[in-house]
Amino acid sequence: MMEIVPNKFYKMLCPRKNKSGNINVGLSNEPYLNWDYMRLAEDGKGISVKFVKMEDSGKYIIETDAANWGGYRFFALAREGGIYLQNESNAHVWDVIPVEDDLIAIQLMNSKACIGVGGAINPKDWVMAAEALYEGIFTWRLEPVD
Repeated sequence: MMEIVPNKFYKMLCPRKNKSGNINVGLSNEPYLNWDYMRLAEDGKGISVKFVKMEDSGKYIIETDAANWGGYRFFALAREGGIYLQNESNAHVWDVIPVEDDLIAIQLMNSKACIGVGGAINPKDWVMAAEALYEGIFTWRLEPVD
């Protein structure tokens, strides 16, 4: 079972095929309406993320190593369900849940919403959060970055 090392960078990989047919691709971000929204990379392992542990809670905020706007590098859930990058003080808090072997689910604190990739009507493989079981499109594989 995978144990998260706080403040270490990881590639957050989708263990399913993306729209291009590639497996285990990482994350990318794309500007949309003056915000960086997260999506799957076309190929490759994409950008890195680190899990910054919140004091005494066992929960994390998630920070990327790349963004189009300075200081806006932290995962937040938009009203429409997309994951976008916010500043640290407005970052949402997430729980990392071991699922099986090397897979995890990432769940919004005090919610049932898990980070996943939208379904068939999602032409750009946008990263979303929705209520889900810890399986299928809502699981991830983390690969440590050396």
